[in-house]
Amino acid sequence: MSAELLQKLRNVAADARRDGRLPPERELAATLGVGRGQLRGVLAKLEAEGAVFRRQGQGTFVVPTPATGRQRLRTLATAISPADVMEVRRQIEPGLASLAALRACDTDIAGLRELADRCRAATDPAAYETADEIFHHRIAEMSRNILFLRVYEEIRAVRAMTRWHAERAPVLDAQQIAERCCEHDAVVAAFCAADTKAAWQAMDRHLERVERSIRQQGLNGGE
Repeated sequence: MSAELLQKLRNVAADARRDGRLPPERELAATLGVGRGQLRGVLAKLEAEGAVFRRQGQGTFVVPTPATGRQRLRTLATAISPADVMEVRRQIEPGLASLAALRACDTDIAGLRELADRCRAATDPAAYETADEIFHHRIAEMSRNILFLRVYEEIRAVRAMTRWHAERAPVLDAQQIAERCCEHDAVVAAFCAADTKAAWQAMDRHLERVERSIRQQGLNGGE
């Protein structure tokens, strides 16, 4: 039931809002044909599994799911480190940001600004990581290039299978999160100006700082 309902929730979220926010519980229960008590129980379970997350006063959001489950990706993940992933991200994501800045509409930009605000509102490293992941995924979607998006999601899938989240979360403190959020703001500003070069540069600066932090913490693999 959880898997089936999760898929329905993803479908509802995709139709309702670009940022993955689910409708209010009363409306959602009616749409899915379940009681509010049953809906809350499933949402609680999915939240514990990391499939959705809730924010006080903001609602419930669906976490984008990487394209996992393929043995070749699992095999690859055992042979690479977070630093390896960052090297590839720095080659891919600035280009995605540049393309997305060119193609983004006003609604896209408003949604991206909301996601940047959600990163800033995060109260702990885990909450920031979740919001940050959605922010970056949304930029990939905004490129409106299915192949480019698929490449990005392959990287996300491998990233999720490495030591990334377990080792990176303790690295982030309040000051570092604030710095990352300022970098997100620079990306959003470039989108507002439809400045593809500035978008590329802002994303590259953001990822360069993340990569440097990872290397300073010794998360290069084989250590």
